[in-house]
Amino acid sequence: MNTPAPSARVLRDLLGALPQIVMLVDRERKIRYINRAEIGYTIDDALGADAIEFISPAEREEWAELFTRVLATGEPVSRLTESIGADGERAWYESRNVGFVRKGRVAYVGIVATNVTERVLAERELALIERLLPVCDRCKSVQPGDGEWRTVEAYIEESSHRRVSHGMCPECEARMMRGERADGPQGALS
Repeated sequence: MNTPAPSARVLRDLLGALPQIVMLVDRERKIRYINRAEIGYTIDDALGADAIEFISPAEREEWAELFTRVLATGEPVSRLTESIGADGERAWYESRNVGFVRKGRVAYVGIVATNVTERVLAERELALIERLLPVCDRCKSVQPGDGEWRTVEAYIEESSHRRVSHGMCPECEARMMRGERADGPQGALS
């Protein structure tokens, strides 16, 4: 049984229903097809534009090298890419880049990109939290993640292989000269 191929409209509707961005980019990096636009752009903004314009400036050179490699080899490449929106908003996309061969050479690069901004921001926040060093509010001992509490001095000596010496900051010295006690954080008076 021969089933007729779906019409261009059916394919366009199917691609439009996907949550991913699907685009076709020619050898000159011009976007020839895109199913949806995000981060403040419209489809009209993207069509005919250089695809690199939507990439973060810090990543453009690496992205251009990847694009050139796909054109040269036709081999698919996956990549996490930061994009900059029309209003300066940042977004991250996990993309799969595949070469489409016409007449013996790669004529287009097909890109399927999934917005992973929430995941990237969550990973960055988690990494920041993991770098926090718990400090006892009373005695100022620290707990660097191994379950053991130790003095700040011991922690610095262990983690940096530097010796600690004691002195007095100008603020505490001034308080001492006035006869005030400096206990607690930032020389808070008690």
